[in-house]
Amino acid sequence: MPASEPPILGLCAVDPQLRRLVSDTAASAGAQVRGLESVAAACSGAASLAALFYERCPFDGVGGEVLRDFRERHPAIPVLVYVSDPERDDFEPLISEAVRLPGVTFRIRRRAANEGLRLQQALGVLLRDAPAWHVLSLVETALGEAPPLIRAFLRAALLTAAEGRKPTVRALGATLGVSARTLERRCSGGYLPRPKELLSWCALLLELRLAAWAVHGAPPRAGGAAIDRLSRELMGQRGSALDPRSHLERAVQSLAERARRVRGAARRNG
Repeated sequence: MPASEPPILGLCAVDPQLRRLVSDTAASAGAQVRGLESVAAACSGAASLAALFYERCPFDGVGGEVLRDFRERHPAIPVLVYVSDPERDDFEPLISEAVRLPGVTFRIRRRAANEGLRLQQALGVLLRDAPAWHVLSLVETALGEAPPLIRAFLRAALLTAAEGRKPTVRALGATLGVSARTLERRCSGGYLPRPKELLSWCALLLELRLAAWAVHGAPPRAGGAAIDRLSRELMGQRGSALDPRSHLERAVQSLAERARRVRGAARRNG
């Protein structure tokens, strides 16, 4: 089992007081604070978190563009947008981007005694979800093109699992406002494995990701049995014989191969 590693918080902030608040909050969550780009460079090698902080002054009105560019370049890193004065007109583009982009959480800085606790809780959720966003980027790359509904299905599945709940096709369909049959049809139409199989792949990759980069201070996970079961089911081999990081790479390759086989068979039969 690899040694535990502290989560990493990437910080983009100018105001010294806000920097101190963020640094103190990150320390209480057991996270290291680094520059934003250094987090981006290390996103696949740690339990990573990027947070963009835009404060009252200076602000040039291009925050939405910066945020969009960062998410496009680093889809595996979730982002917290934390603003101190949302009534200013130049915050509107940033707020619009924060609401529209997946993987972005929006918080308003309050002038209250418990503001540090609120920020700590928001960062805690992002730290918890960071491995799921990394796995989502791996799954989407392995599958190639996928219908938007299936991308939303995968995202909801991984974030549900990150919360410690077991996702099901029916429950996720209800969350997305569609039936399980609709999800089946979209997978079939996109030449992808069936939704239930995709859930199994997501579960395996997330367990491997969590085992490969254990988070310092996180509760231990009893994922070994699940990894073995899912590895036998999906890859035809036991998971305990491999290093988790090597196993994760192989599992992603196996998912890509599985997607190619499904796509090839569908086209031959179509």
